[in-house]
Amino acid sequence: MREVPILLPVFTTSVPLDFPSEGTFAFNKKTNKQLEVTVRINEHQYFNMNFLNHDGYIMACCRWAHVLDFTENGLDRIQMMIKRHFRKKYPVISSLYGQHTDTAEDIHISTIGFEGNPKEWYISMRIYGEKFEDLMHGNLLINVTFASAVGNLCMASVDVFKEIMKSDAKQPKILLKELTGIDEIDKNFDFGNYLDARNPETGEIISTAREDGKASGVELPEEIEMPSCMDTYPTNIYISAFMNSLNEKEYVTFSNAIYFEIMSKQQALKDLGFAKDHDFQYLEEYVPTIGDKFIAVEEAKTERLLITSTVLLMMSSMRNSLFDELYQVKDTGTEENKLAMEMDGYVKKLVWRKWDTNYLEELVEQVTRNEGNQAL
Repeated sequence: MREVPILLPVFTTSVPLDFPSEGTFAFNKKTNKQLEVTVRINEHQYFNMNFLNHDGYIMACCRWAHVLDFTENGLDRIQMMIKRHFRKKYPVISSLYGQHTDTAEDIHISTIGFEGNPKEWYISMRIYGEKFEDLMHGNLLINVTFASAVGNLCMASVDVFKEIMKSDAKQPKILLKELTGIDEIDKNFDFGNYLDARNPETGEIISTAREDGKASGVELPEEIEMPSCMDTYPTNIYISAFMNSLNEKEYVTFSNAIYFEIMSKQQALKDLGFAKDHDFQYLEEYVPTIGDKFIAVEEAKTERLLITSTVLLMMSSMRNSLFDELYQVKDTGTEENKLAMEMDGYVKKLVWRKWDTNYLEELVEQVTRNEGNQAL
């Protein structure tokens, strides 16, 4: 028999108790077999879903309670197909309800009855071939399968919500408002903004969260005031000192953020000679490892050294495309220059968001002075 999980409604207006003050995602380990994930839509709207560990598969689901009771009216039980008028009125719901079984790997609408509870409606999917333990190691959004499940369930739920509120049926709207406290989803919300990319043909999220190590998709400010020393010199001058100054948790956070940025530009970095195959292999192997070791309270000195040196080599290889001998910024408009400027600017913003202002200024100035003395 299935254990009875405590599941929040698919959308809520209140902030979960353990939600970080900054960031877009919160993860709450409810039991050894349940991980609750919350996505911030805006400061008053949140999407909730759960990963549940079952024998042979992991279920990803979000709870709709009795809001979707009306979908049964759309099924022709003789021909076992969705009625034409229902499909025309609710195209999204019809496409999901067409897989009316909880055994499908694709996202679908179905009723689920956990032990001791009556059946309720869920939008869910099954995940095969992944380990539930990986969810507990802080690597949920590093894993493409899990990240895609969060994103696809979220956007499917947003689409279903909008379709219900757009219809002329009153009862589903009333039930939805009672369940969630929301009558309109933020029009500007798109989970694709929180992740790197979607498959242009299917809309499936194909990459993972970026920007900061909390796996937050909050965009970096367009304008950000930095110490003049940071704007003057390339990041390769101080990136090593910065990474070495981070504690274990901060290092995991930072390395994940820069890992996503590098891997999203993997082919371009390779084609332009800024990185080699073994650089990507090191990052793919060691970035998840330091997260696992942090959770296990194990040292990761070797892994940190390899990650830091790999990032340093990449950023150093861009130096000549960015600056001349007098540290004057080049603006040649070449592919190398454009990519180098984009990467250098992104890393600068990451560093500036993490480092204390005075300490940053002092350290960068010290490092640059030392480099100037060595040049002399």
